[in-house]
Amino acid sequence: MTFIANILNKNYKIIFICLLFYGLSISIFLKELNLILFKDLDFHIINIYRFIIVIFSLYLIFKLKKKININLLLYLFIFLLFLYNSLNGQKFNFEIDPKIFYRSININYDDIDIFFQNKNKIFVICLLNVFLPVFVFSICKDFQIEFEKFKTISLIICNVYLYLLIIFLFYKFIMIKYDINSLEESFINIHSMIYILNINFILIIDKMTTKSKGFNIINLLNISLIIICFFLAETLSHLFISLISLIFFVKLFHVNKKYLFFSIIFFSILILLSILKVAYIDFQNLDKYFDYNYPGSAINSLYVRLLNIKYFLFYTENFNIFTGNNIFIDGIYTYPHNIFIDIYVSSGLLGLLIFIFVVKKTYKNLKKNLNKNNFFIFIILFQSFIFSNLSGFLFTNIIFNTSLAACLCLLKEKESLIIENS
Repeated sequence: MTFIANILNKNYKIIFICLLFYGLSISIFLKELNLILFKDLDFHIINIYRFIIVIFSLYLIFKLKKKININLLLYLFIFLLFLYNSLNGQKFNFEIDPKIFYRSININYDDIDIFFQNKNKIFVICLLNVFLPVFVFSICKDFQIEFEKFKTISLIICNVYLYLLIIFLFYKFIMIKYDINSLEESFINIHSMIYILNINFILIIDKMTTKSKGFNIINLLNISLIIICFFLAETLSHLFISLISLIFFVKLFHVNKKYLFFSIIFFSILILLSILKVAYIDFQNLDKYFDYNYPGSAINSLYVRLLNIKYFLFYTENFNIFTGNNIFIDGIYTYPHNIFIDIYVSSGLLGLLIFIFVVKKTYKNLKKNLNKNNFFIFIILFQSFIFSNLSGFLFTNIIFNTSLAACLCLLKEKESLIIENS
């Protein structure tokens, strides 16, 4: 016990960041295993994960030296607006009934989104799992960890998770083909469970470009497994996020020609898998996958998201454009699924202007100080920002909010959140 306590005491900062970045994916995966192996026994794994975040946050509040970060405190004001509006804010109405609107874009539903079925749960997640960790970063002074150690531990966690996940997805894929449920109905939250692979992807790319022997068969195999996971889970948005991350990484750090060759191989694998997937589904009716009105196609998914944003922007009544409204209204089908619209609806122009100011501040700091030390945290922020414009809800998005907070702490007054050798 003493040995474990010493390890925790030396590495509690790394553990905290790993918990914030990787914990949700891992807890959802363990919950999936719980449902398979112990159907009649609920271990409440996701609740335990959320409780651990609270414990670590409170521990750090009392342990770390204090120094106020005004930008982060200003950012947290957006969350206070959201919480206030959700409890006491004015509710808006839609000019077109939600059911009529969504049926017009080939979406039928009988029940409201699970997001709206338990408002108190959203409040708890927002306050204890997002607001509280960001508050820790907003008042800390000496949050420093060994950068290489953090990346090494991260890569171990992500690779082990990858190997377990690929086995699980093959199992699910077989079960789906032999019955049983549709892909969407077969997972608790496939996008959050698969999200960690985006981080794993850039960790491998970073290792391949910094180590003399990084370009080896193991790393190539892991990249291939990540791609296969994206296709098995039909989460092409994550594939897009990884591709953008790769292009950004190669361009930013002027990676040499052998990695350009790797990129060509990478794209070739994607094309091959795409052909195989299309051929397996329905090669003769290939045109329907390029029809924005065809449910389930990638183009249709993007089309629906754009119309969903339009619905919130232009079909609402009694909307408070300055401080936002209560998003928890009767009859609503889903939330905006876009970070900017989330903020605008829930905290108005005031919240949106604060968000733009904080993001601009973060961008300026990164532009002046971006290097191999802070790039890894930035790329997590970059990936989560892209994903937040396609799915998820800002006020419950742990990875985006904590990575934004980490980037602001990272570059405050020439003090580093992460240093190469502490």
